[in-house]
Amino acid sequence: MPLILLAMVLGGCGKKPDHPAADFSKAPSISISLGKKNIESGLCQIHPKEGDNASPHKTVGQDCLLLQPDGDDAYIYFKIDPAFKKDLAMNLKVTVEYYDIERSQFWIEYDGWDAHDDKAGAHTKSVEQMRLTGNPTVWLKATFTLPKARLRNRQENGADFCIRVDRAHLFVHAVTVERVVEQKD
Repeated sequence: MPLILLAMVLGGCGKKPDHPAADFSKAPSISISLGKKNIESGLCQIHPKEGDNASPHKTVGQDCLLLQPDGDDAYIYFKIDPAFKKDLAMNLKVTVEYYDIERSQFWIEYDGWDAHDDKAGAHTKSVEQMRLTGNPTVWLKATFTLPKARLRNRQENGADFCIRVDRAHLFVHAVTVERVVEQKD
């Protein structure tokens, strides 16, 4: 199969899409809704060889993934469509829709930038960490900023970032990644 045709057939995560591939090069944001069958729009879930501690679930009327610790932290990995990645280092905002069921905290680890060491920064921690209160009432949203995100697929199995929860269960329904456009004076 010619290389160009192969590129048109394969989606952003290397699988055959159900519909023609969208162009995310000018999109202000990309997203994924998680569940038994994920709904991807420029963002897809990556399944590392050793597993990702996430399983499909339904709670409070929403399809989602349940992150379950396996003796340590629980995590889920994501890959961003290559067309969305314009710059060597991008400033991004990630919004996670979640359901809080246990006291703990969660954060984003992303493929970041280290100007002093090209190999460093593959697991850069987000500036913010979201405290979980263990008081489930409604679906909530947490926003994380990712300054200087490199996004060169240097995490497990080519992922760009992961959501990591500290030794607790967490339901995640949706994830949105937005470009942060700096205001020019």
